[in-house]
Amino acid sequence: MNLILTAANDHGLSMEETAKQALGVSPSYFYSLRNGGKEIPQLGEQHISKAARFLGVSRIAAKVAAGQLGPEDFYTEPDIVRDYLRPALRYIRSDPKLAPFLPATFDDLPPDLALAFVMLYEQAHPGRSLIPGRVSPEEIAKRHLDLPQGS
Repeated sequence: MNLILTAANDHGLSMEETAKQALGVSPSYFYSLRNGGKEIPQLGEQHISKAARFLGVSRIAAKVAAGQLGPEDFYTEPDIVRDYLRPALRYIRSDPKLAPFLPATFDDLPPDLALAFVMLYEQAHPGRSLIPGRVSPEEIAKRHLDLPQGS
């Protein structure tokens, strides 16, 4: 919602104009989304597509921003994340360059934050994969383009 509100503000749009242009919804529905009365992750495909166009991002990026996809959705076997997450955190904790800066609560991070931290660590260490099977958005796009038409 913050992305949409920021973009709307940048374009000088009213809330009513934003509701229609960004999501194709009524102003009252938009206010409910904004105020938490309606759940953003529950937005339908049509609304996600409209938001993606409004923001100038891919539908995947819009789904991630809406909370419809989590980091584990970018793994060929999402359940593997659960098995590798704690060992990955232990590996990071053993990194002599990083360990002195990690708080004692590092080992108790909620799974979503722990996975985000592992992914950031992997980004900072090219070629290092602590949780196998992650597929990048670029690879997803390439695989999609390589599918036979009509599939």
